[in-house]
Amino acid sequence: MAQYAVLDDNNKVINIVESDADNAEESWILLDYSEQEAIRDAATTLEEAANAHFEVATIGSTYNPDDETWSAPVATADENKLQAQISLVSTDWTQLPDCGLTDACVALFATYRASLRTIRQSDVDENVTWPEKPAEEWA
Repeated sequence: MAQYAVLDDNNKVINIVESDADNAEESWILLDYSEQEAIRDAATTLEEAANAHFEVATIGSTYNPDDETWSAPVATADENKLQAQISLVSTDWTQLPDCGLTDACVALFATYRASLRTIRQSDVDENVTWPEKPAEEWA
């Protein structure tokens, strides 16, 4: 048994199925991660293994038959807005006067949160450039 990606007419993954080779349809793309697993297994440290980049097929990914690579699914505007809202809520505390962070850190979080608000107000269906969350610096 192996995993196969089922694609629509635009090479977008609409399903991932398990099948033996005899029953797999000709249009399905075999998902063979053995090379990537070998790279992971050859890692000498946990950090190397964790930092190894793997291209995998997921529902919504797009397959490029020319170079046999996968592109990540493009986030919708609603998904981007939701993620921005979640990030805003999780950092609300950084703007309280007695939060315990340094003044410089509070300012960095204010800038970060302003970028999140811009994303939240955008109606663009694409992968946006997310701001980097500042490290917490305690006073």
